[in-house]
Amino acid sequence: MTPPLKKDPDQDRGKVNTVAPEAAASHLIRRSALCKMLGISVSASYLKANPRSAYFCPRFPRPVRIGAKAVAWKMGEVLAYIDSLERV
Repeated sequence: MTPPLKKDPDQDRGKVNTVAPEAAASHLIRRSALCKMLGISVSASYLKANPRSAYFCPRFPRPVRIGAKAVAWKMGEVLAYIDSLERV
């Protein structure tokens, strides 16, 4: 008898979940999904959120603390930020 296949934990990492529009405002996403949606690196997300950084962006969505060492972003705020960006 063969053992059941184990799911690779990295398989879903970085994927952006699709959510119904009415639930999008309250849906929380983690940093990897945020960076993937915005097309920026993880380090760039830290720089854009840090007021002491030369790359600070006051319009950048604020994180929500979801644990002692974990933060997430509200999908609605991220989508509003994306809409506010200038089209090049």
